[in-house]
Amino acid sequence: MIPIFKEEINSKQVLLSSSSLINLKAPSNNDILCISLNNSFQKLYLSCVLNDDLDENVIALPKWVSLIFNHDDENVNNINVQLVDISNDMPIVKKISLIKIYGDVWIPSSKSLYSSFIQLSQRVKSYQLDWHDLILTHFDDQLVSENSLLSDVIMDQICVFRVERIQLSNDDNSEFIPTLHVQSSSLIAKIDQHGTKVDISSLFVSRKVPSIVGFENEIDSLYQIINDSFSNVEIHSKFGIPETRTALIIGPHGSGKKSLIQHICNKISATLFMISLTTMMIKHDMFENIDDDDDKNPLRIMFTKAMLSAPSVIVIKDLDILAVDDKNYFDEWKMKVIGMLVREIQDIYKIDQVFVVGLTCDRSKLPEKLRNLEIFQHNLVLSLPSRKQREEILSLYLSKLNLSFSVNEAMNNSVMNDYITKLGLMTSGYVPKDLGKLCRLAALQALNNIENINEYNKITSVSDSMNNMIKDLTKLRIHENDENMSENNNVRPSLIIAWNDFEYAMSIMHPLQKIELESILPQQKWNDIGGYEHIKKKIKQVIEWPIIKHETYKKLGVEPSSGILLYGPSGCGKTLMVRALVTESHMNVICIDGPKIYSKYLGDTEKTIRDLFKRARQIIPCIIFIDELDSIASKREWDCNNSNGVNERVLSTLLNEMDGIQDLKQVFIIGCTNKPDQIDDALLRPGRFDQLIYVELPNELERLNILQIISKKVLFNNDINLNKLSKKTNLFTGADLENLIRESGLYALRENILSTKIYNKHIELILKNKIKTLK
Repeated sequence: MIPIFKEEINSKQVLLSSSSLINLKAPSNNDILCISLNNSFQKLYLSCVLNDDLDENVIALPKWVSLIFNHDDENVNNINVQLVDISNDMPIVKKISLIKIYGDVWIPSSKSLYSSFIQLSQRVKSYQLDWHDLILTHFDDQLVSENSLLSDVIMDQICVFRVERIQLSNDDNSEFIPTLHVQSSSLIAKIDQHGTKVDISSLFVSRKVPSIVGFENEIDSLYQIINDSFSNVEIHSKFGIPETRTALIIGPHGSGKKSLIQHICNKISATLFMISLTTMMIKHDMFENIDDDDDKNPLRIMFTKAMLSAPSVIVIKDLDILAVDDKNYFDEWKMKVIGMLVREIQDIYKIDQVFVVGLTCDRSKLPEKLRNLEIFQHNLVLSLPSRKQREEILSLYLSKLNLSFSVNEAMNNSVMNDYITKLGLMTSGYVPKDLGKLCRLAALQALNNIENINEYNKITSVSDSMNNMIKDLTKLRIHENDENMSENNNVRPSLIIAWNDFEYAMSIMHPLQKIELESILPQQKWNDIGGYEHIKKKIKQVIEWPIIKHETYKKLGVEPSSGILLYGPSGCGKTLMVRALVTESHMNVICIDGPKIYSKYLGDTEKTIRDLFKRARQIIPCIIFIDELDSIASKREWDCNNSNGVNERVLSTLLNEMDGIQDLKQVFIIGCTNKPDQIDDALLRPGRFDQLIYVELPNELERLNILQIISKKVLFNNDINLNKLSKKTNLFTGADLENLIRESGLYALRENILSTKIYNKHIELILKNKIKTLK
């Protein structure tokens, strides 16, 4: 018979035409039908209701059946319907074990509900509802057999139960009749509300969790701890070995803390309960008059449900919000929540197979009570992904996309490996959430490009349309194999993601860690800096080579340089070179402006420096750029008049952070100064600023190059000879040349506000005055 599914049908009934034949017999109202779909061993017993509007080959089933049975369109007619002979008295089920396999209604397990701790504590008063009587009331007189299903609306939600086993005697020593995967059995029994005892549990349903790559060690570490606390309860009790029942996961926003826990819960089949302290804070006024044992206490409700659903894991999100500040209006409320939380965590040790996990971005900001190892016994740190981890994460996302040809034709890798390598270098400081967002933005940009082309073609002529289409199609490469496309991926199968789509995505992307850091230098390109080719090349070799050719350095056993000191006259382009390096290498940068870093509070400047270096280690590869280095690293004898010795303390902190305490792997320090003679000698030794690069005044050829770059931005008259001008501007820095052209332009405007060009006479007049000042 062909099944159809209707939501309006009673969950215990089916609709059937009176002309249908079942077992060569026409059915009648209230006949009991045994139904199974697609040769499933699971059965259900439903009451028949006749409906002549249906075809004789069609049977109308309740909607819940379609949610439970797996069937596809091709085999949807593979249904077996039989009449059940109820002429003889059915045996009464004395004991039945049910497992909830579908439904959002939370139902406590019988095992946990009658545990000694729950019975002795006051928690059970919140759940005075007799769940067993409730279930038996819904299924009174219902027929059951091996592996059969029961369903009804409980608390306004459809719930489906599977019969795990039945027992026809009250003798506890009598054998249960197992039902799971039994293919044939004629035993059919009936539930009696007053004569049947029920045991309830819930089937663990795996949550859909994004695939986690790159953090296998962290997952395995926490899995071992939670699994040990669930599986070895008796061993811990027998030998008096203390259990680890709590853990604190520390990691930046978007690092995958929640996904990691969900993944572990799926792996060990533990029910996950999650509560957000941010949500509690928003509704803080609702909890001001709530006591610890109050039925409305959300923490107590969550912990009690977890205890009644063991094995279970409780996740407490946003612990950072409990940081106490004397000026904070919510401090009193926070202290109350902290006290509640500590007491609830202490209670989980009185019941088995319950684990608590706290999530935070910064452990140091937590209240002292929560930093105590007696509360969170194990600390797991999720650091920012390394380059290798980023490449693993990117390989997962990019495998779902169609990518155009290589971003670098010189590389002999596959298309996807080419993208992975390039993006892995450019995404330092990105967390997994950032990488996923980057791929989505690139896909959206590619889609937008296609739609713009289609819209453009609609409004152009036929001939122009064809020409433009040909040009556009040459830029797009249609991937012939769409097997890598995910069915759940929102990207169209024919959509090709090009490298320029990723470049656009990165230009508008704001990674979570960079937003927190707020260190951004203005964009600059190497080609926009005139001259100094040998210095540019050396800077690239010192900073970029250890990142790009890391394995070569490792094989050779050579340690890369840790720092560069750019020194020379003011205006020669030292800061511009650092901007260009950061822009084109796509590395993270932390800027320290020497004079502005000082604080009026004792020890605050040193703490700022330590925090900046700590952050740099987290977002490697990273450049720490210290402008006006001489202001914070002057020679100690130069500071003899400073009574409080702040410069000496700042210098000591800087020296310790550079090489005295922790290694700075892939953290590069670049300092700029006009006064190298005033910098303390300790900073200039190898291992600190071991590359000293003098940026001298530009020579004639370099000045010509600088003027040529400036001429691209400014409209010169034909009477200006850049070669002659470069010879006349001896001792001019790049900044001086730029200022010369700017003042010449202003002079031209003062002469004629409608002027559109700069003439040689304007430059000559300004140049004469400049040369006088230089002399």
